[in-house]
Amino acid sequence: MKINNILSERKSVLILSYFFPPHPSIGGRRWAKFSKYLYRNNIEISVYSQRPFLNHSNKVSPWLNDTFEYKDKIQYFDLFYPSVINKDEYSFIDKIYYRLTLLYLKAKFKGNIYDPTLFVNEDFLNQIRNSLTSNKFKNVIVTGGPFTWLTDIIDLKKEFPHIKFIVDFRDPWCNNLQSFGYAELSKSRMNYELQLEAKVVRSFDIIISVSKEMNTYFIDNYSLNLNKFITIPNGYDKDDYAIIKQSITNHETLRFIHAGTLFEKIDYIFKELVDALDHLRDYNKEIYNIIRFDFYGDVPKYFLDATKHHKNIVYHGVVPLDEVYKSISTSDVCILFLTKGLGYALITKFHEYISQQKTLALFSERCWTSNFIQEHNLGYSLTEGGVYNGLIEIYSDWKNKSLKQNLEFDSSEFDIENLVYKLIEILD
Repeated sequence: MKINNILSERKSVLILSYFFPPHPSIGGRRWAKFSKYLYRNNIEISVYSQRPFLNHSNKVSPWLNDTFEYKDKIQYFDLFYPSVINKDEYSFIDKIYYRLTLLYLKAKFKGNIYDPTLFVNEDFLNQIRNSLTSNKFKNVIVTGGPFTWLTDIIDLKKEFPHIKFIVDFRDPWCNNLQSFGYAELSKSRMNYELQLEAKVVRSFDIIISVSKEMNTYFIDNYSLNLNKFITIPNGYDKDDYAIIKQSITNHETLRFIHAGTLFEKIDYIFKELVDALDHLRDYNKEIYNIIRFDFYGDVPKYFLDATKHHKNIVYHGVVPLDEVYKSISTSDVCILFLTKGLGYALITKFHEYISQQKTLALFSERCWTSNFIQEHNLGYSLTEGGVYNGLIEIYSDWKNKSLKQNLEFDSSEFDIENLVYKLIEILD
């Protein structure tokens, strides 16, 4: 039963998501999906987002189709963060401008200069203020990653005490070891960010995080009431696979696939994978010649150099999602790489893989995710120092037609169509 059938009054929410389709960032996926299912459940929505950066104009979000049903509910604004900071390629002049821009940002701002919400301005806040006044929204949801704009928006709470303000953290903030430059902040800039973090988690009515560990961090550091914290993980969307049929894998080749962005900071274990393939090529050609690795999506600069001597590593670039999903369906093993410190939550690729009941191979340090995969028999955990032996184990199981695979694992709790009900329940 759809929730709108049991509501006595229509719920309404203003969604503020800095990254949103058509911007190609993965940061736009979560709320493009949630907004779609809120809309389908007759929730009155309006979405405000940053206008896509000019240097991304040649790319289109893979999740743009998810916004078509409610495209008239989306408004884009210019928030003026310097586009040179996010360019894909830099000319000589760009590099000079980049350095000058960094000097300007360091002089102007006390905290993290790589936070693209630094330039949220009064005109944008007035637009939010007018919308809350004229449209009588009962809820405001702000995505928390990037972060500074959370402090700007929560200042509006005093003007609208009857409205529920909700923050959704898809990434950590001050304990972020991967994104937005937090791992490299000076002590003074980190202290400033900690002050902002404290203000936000103490002021918002509801805190949503993608993992319990993220909520635990806030609770332990700020002695807050557990009741205001909710975990809503990332998930998969059945709409993405509506036209994909499960295909028979090629039993003559053990095919691994990695779908999605390969991050810079997984080099610590990616190098170990390449070293393992070097060893197989030199000492065990029987296995080397029968395994294949397909990579789809953006890759860091070191990837092509590291893999150029391996014919069984094929890079396909960025291709439409339906092509990726078809390739996933014909693969034997689906790969996950995790940067150090990111093992506290199940990432998007995990959900996309399990939605098609695929065997997983996690390359990471030992972490919560590796334990989860092993506990539920969803595949293999290849931790530091054990990649070579892990590949041999996978090959042996594949040859014996006994790859680890839990066809009885209930993934419905990660179905976004179901996850959205938890979100609707907390809306006024």
